[in-house]
Amino acid sequence: MQQLEVLMMSFRDTTHDPILRAPFALAVNVPPSWKVEEALGFLLLQNGITNEAINIFTSLELWEDVIECYQRVGQKVKAEDLIMKELAKEETAVMWCRLGDIREDVACYDKAWELSQHRSARSRRDLGRLLLRRQDYQGAADALRQGLDINAIDAGAWFSMGYCQLKLGEFGQAELSLRRCVNLDPDNALAWNNLGSIALRGQDYNKAYRILQDSIKADYDNWNVWDNYQNACLKVKDFEEEIKACYRLLELKGRLNVDSLGLLVAAVIDGVADIHGVSAARLLPKVKELFGAMSVKLTDNSKVWYLYGKLNASELERAADETARKEVLQAVVMKLQRSFRCAVKETDWEREDYSLINTLNVAKELGNYQRLLIAAETDDTEQRSVRSSCRVMLDSVISRVEKSCTNFATGGLAVSEEAASLLTDIRAMRAQL
Repeated sequence: MQQLEVLMMSFRDTTHDPILRAPFALAVNVPPSWKVEEALGFLLLQNGITNEAINIFTSLELWEDVIECYQRVGQKVKAEDLIMKELAKEETAVMWCRLGDIREDVACYDKAWELSQHRSARSRRDLGRLLLRRQDYQGAADALRQGLDINAIDAGAWFSMGYCQLKLGEFGQAELSLRRCVNLDPDNALAWNNLGSIALRGQDYNKAYRILQDSIKADYDNWNVWDNYQNACLKVKDFEEEIKACYRLLELKGRLNVDSLGLLVAAVIDGVADIHGVSAARLLPKVKELFGAMSVKLTDNSKVWYLYGKLNASELERAADETARKEVLQAVVMKLQRSFRCAVKETDWEREDYSLINTLNVAKELGNYQRLLIAAETDDTEQRSVRSSCRVMLDSVISRVEKSCTNFATGGLAVSEEAASLLTDIRAMRAQL
């Protein structure tokens, strides 16, 4: 910026004789002074020094750039007044498009389209974006298509077209449009992400996996990209990359898709072969570290604590002795207790089938592991403490469900078959304590 200012001032420098400098003008390809001043104006605008840019553009009578400055600083009234003055002098498609941007009026864009004798790609592009903001996806797609027929090297218009086609369910056409976009603008992370989403929807998981890797390179801080990448990694069984994606999502968003975490935990517990043909069981320590990090940020998520407990439970078979087995059981019970407390803390959990089944399942698992801990305890006091805790927990669940879900007309429970089966198991467990 300082260099441009010095260069611009050199045109007005009177300390040196112009005749002495004139022979070098052609040798150094000196640009016209107004071109240097215009470049300085654009640089000021890019750096947010809008008022100075307005002064420069006004002195050069670059009215369209002055209007752009007014729009950026929110001075729409000044911008509209200037546009009307210019339209009074001469009607142009560009000025009608500018007026349409300010008024958000479809008629202005149509006027620009007619005035240009159907040759203004900008009028169709701007109209398409206006209709896109209004969620008129079919109208936006039609307008954008007209503009792209005139100017097919507009990456932004291809992206908007692809987005409209996605919303309209035209996934094949959307992929073609987004491909055109990334061919023109390879660093467009959102376009790569949408291509990955289309591949995921089409169950071409390997393709989605490769595309989303490129998307991450283009925009490392976009949580939408990482969310799709996590799903793609899960589908292709690249569990190590999925763990990395989970950490990144925790940093960017502070929460994760718990359903996909359940599949990751199941893969590790069952020793599913990963993308390299190696058992995922080797990743147990890494997944435990991940859940340790999640438990700090997602302290009130019942599902996270439940899965964390299941991870610990998978170590029971590898316990070296009874002491180690007891320690594992204590860790499992502690995490399942956290899961249970989070589940029952939800308002009216017993009235919604999903939350009811989740809470009953946690209670059943907690009761089972508490019974195993009772059997592993050698101290009578500890046994009584764990048994008492288990009884209180089971009694609270049974009474809450019976109180809230009893159908007084029939005397039975108004719950689903799955919930009724879980409640029957919990009652049987309570009778054995």
